[in-house]
Amino acid sequence: MPYFAGILSEKLRRLAARSVVRRLHRGEILIETGHGPELAWLVSSGLILRSVFAADGRSLTVDLRRPAEGFCSSGDGDQTPIQTSALIDSVVVGVPLGPALDAIAGRPDLLRRFTGDLTARLRESQSMRVIVIESAARRVLRVLKWLQEKLGPRIPFTRKAIADVAGLPRETVIRALSPIEKKGWIRSKRGQLRIIRPDKIARMLDAGGRHDHR
Repeated sequence: MPYFAGILSEKLRRLAARSVVRRLHRGEILIETGHGPELAWLVSSGLILRSVFAADGRSLTVDLRRPAEGFCSSGDGDQTPIQTSALIDSVVVGVPLGPALDAIAGRPDLLRRFTGDLTARLRESQSMRVIVIESAARRVLRVLKWLQEKLGPRIPFTRKAIADVAGLPRETVIRALSPIEKKGWIRSKRGQLRIIRPDKIARMLDAGGRHDHR
């Protein structure tokens, strides 16, 4: 993991001995408590979703973690519980937070990377929460833009997976995707979606969700 690159092997061995590995099947929820000390989780493989729940019970994804990226605790800065689940089959490693920080204490560069990444994840999760008050069509656009920024133009998600991320019914997402697919801004095939014109999607968001007919 990049956070621990350059750490003495003996420190790494001690840290590994106190760490836990969890293999998650697609859709499986990670139980983050009950492992003893607070853990910092690192994604070894797969994709991990972090979600909160709206007042009506719908889930809203606020973070997406890829291999070599981390997340910490089951809550965020305002103590709202966050549910962590595997979007695809995944492996995560739970590292005791205290010993992890001790291991990199002598490396200010690694400490800055570790704490900076966790802080950035908190800011990102807070910014994603605003979409819960937006219209369904605008929410789908914002999720597409966010996924494109995270994963690149080829998004290995089904419409159902996009609906899960947006916290919307699959049928609603299909209706929202249809007009922009007809315009050629996106292209979908079985199991994935490709963003062809991210500039158009960004422009539509800037315009308040009104369709750009050019």
